[in-house]
Amino acid sequence: MSADPTIRSAAAEDAEWIATASTAIGGPRVVSGGVLHDLMEHPALVAENRSDPVGLLVWRDERETREVLALRADPEGAGTGRALMTACCRDAAARGLARVALDTTNDNLRAQGFYQRFGFRLASVRIGGFAEVLRLKSLPDTPAPVGQNGIPLRDILRLQLAL
Repeated sequence: MSADPTIRSAAAEDAEWIATASTAIGGPRVVSGGVLHDLMEHPALVAENRSDPVGLLVWRDERETREVLALRADPEGAGTGRALMTACCRDAAARGLARVALDTTNDNLRAQGFYQRFGFRLASVRIGGFAEVLRLKSLPDTPAPVGQNGIPLRDILRLQLAL
């Protein structure tokens, strides 16, 4: 069993690693809340194990909500995602924010389970929202791909955690 990762704020010298890591999660441009975001323009947390980066969480704050734009842990299931999310939520609460929210796709059952075990609840579903993601990423003629578990990518689920 590996040691718990060290969580720290991303620094300028992390930019290259963040750009590379974000490609595994659809970045560096992601759509969240119906808006296209460049992950490189937002604050981030980096998880390290023995000084090697093993996880990334990128967010933005707006009014009373911290919106998680991206979460990546490598390997999955080792506790890195939970450590990053815990640090993110603690910081949001310390700043007086009321909630943490995020979007995920209808096919991503593993993420849905992770977030629900963490305490997130389903806040809304944008039926057909994946077409909006393709449009915002300038990929409108791309057919909706089949995602994880053989499930067609169609909808965007908004999950929320009250702090």
